[in-house]
Amino acid sequence: MSFIELDHTADILIRAHAPTLESCFAECGLALMEVMYRGAGSTPAAIKRTVTVYADDCAGLLHDFLSELLCLSESENLVFSGINVRLTGENRLDADLSGDVFDPGTHGGGTEVKGISFSGLDIFKDEQGYDIDILFDV
Repeated sequence: MSFIELDHTADILIRAHAPTLESCFAECGLALMEVMYRGAGSTPAAIKRTVTVYADDCAGLLHDFLSELLCLSESENLVFSGINVRLTGENRLDADLSGDVFDPGTHGGGTEVKGISFSGLDIFKDEQGYDIDILFDV
């Protein structure tokens, strides 16, 4: 996984890195799952879901995608370990998700995430690819 947790006084600040914007969005989703469910990367891919979100800009797409991922995970008791993101047009994101039902023996010890914040959300590109800073409200 290509993300790290940065210091933040009250919430959880993540920096994700990937060679493409789509893969960096996916890394943010995987970071969310790891924060919520320690051990999320070991989840088998028994359940599949598809998510589509629309927004006015790239930051809005990321925010809405992660918010949908959070809602889907909590409402259906699912932990996603596979995320494939496609930016299909300027204002649309499609994502294929795979994972399994929450198992406290495998996914215990995480932190409850209440929401995804626009505060501090930053998307930047350099020679190695993309970096995204995203704040999870806990």
